[in-house]
Amino acid sequence: MNSKLYTFIGVEFARGIAALMVLVSHYAYMVTDSRTFLNFLWTGVDFFFVISGFVFAKLILESSINLSSFFTRRFFRIYPIYFVILLIYFFLAHPHADKIYIFFKHLFFLQTVTSKEEAFFFNPAFWSLPVEMEFYLLIPLLSYLTKFKNSLIIIFFCSIAFKIFLILLSTPNKIDIYAIMGVHLTGLLPEFLVGVFLYKLIVFTNNKYQYNKFMLNIVVFILGMIFLYYLSSWFVRYGDTGLSEEKIFGGFFNFLCALSYAFILFPLSFLNLKNTPKYIINVFISLGSISYPVYLLHNAVPKFFQKIKFDIPPFNDENLFIACSMLTIVLSIVIHKYIEEPLRIYGRNLSKKLE
Repeated sequence: MNSKLYTFIGVEFARGIAALMVLVSHYAYMVTDSRTFLNFLWTGVDFFFVISGFVFAKLILESSINLSSFFTRRFFRIYPIYFVILLIYFFLAHPHADKIYIFFKHLFFLQTVTSKEEAFFFNPAFWSLPVEMEFYLLIPLLSYLTKFKNSLIIIFFCSIAFKIFLILLSTPNKIDIYAIMGVHLTGLLPEFLVGVFLYKLIVFTNNKYQYNKFMLNIVVFILGMIFLYYLSSWFVRYGDTGLSEEKIFGGFFNFLCALSYAFILFPLSFLNLKNTPKYIINVFISLGSISYPVYLLHNAVPKFFQKIKFDIPPFNDENLFIACSMLTIVLSIVIHKYIEEPLRIYGRNLSKKLE
């Protein structure tokens, strides 16, 4: 195996871990009534954002983008499975006068332009998809702008400055235009760009330092873990209330988490999996393969159990957590094998024709 394959395996594993983090954070109420480290794992979404920037960095930095091919791949990668799982949530959702209206807003990724209630109506995890789509739309422009020296750095600091502007003008615990912009690309672009810069840093260190990488990896990884420990401890102690009261720190909390996850991702490109058993490598890759279905589907499983009134002992508390987790993983494997992967292959083949 070469270093590129190691990096691919590491990133796939990271995707899977990020999806499981979000799952655990949403299932935490099943095992505890108090705020714990499990609740902090919702920052797995920020981990996803960094991974997205990392994955698309090569395309942004080194390639001219064929727009029809690029958007064809993205459409078949994201939308069909999203549509199928959105239908599942539609039938599981409680009756509501605006249910069909909210459904159509979700179809066009408009669920985060009005209220938190609409954004979370079917599935709280759906809130992150609009900003992901916006990032895909921005990628061709970023690719073009890289022709100009230091353009990405300028964009990064401008996005940080604009984020500060949004934070200062927003009102805590109120959904206004500034809060809405904060959960779109206007507020989250820095997290994607952290992933892009991570890729650039890894390429630089690979070219610059051919030896003695072990200590560098250890130091960077430990720093990332220390940052995450501090951030998670702070969140467990103060929670959402603390994030609202500490305006600047609270506004940059997710960005700081994204930065910490970037530190943890850094050693992945230096992994040496030469002597790793094949079944472990297959587990790493499989975790990444089902990460998207797990992320989209996991909140539907408890709703399904509630729908069928499945509250018979011993399926309660910790056992319910295990049952929901296992069913989510099984369903995700099925959806990946029979829906997601065939459509991804079709999208790849179609995009090659368009090229």
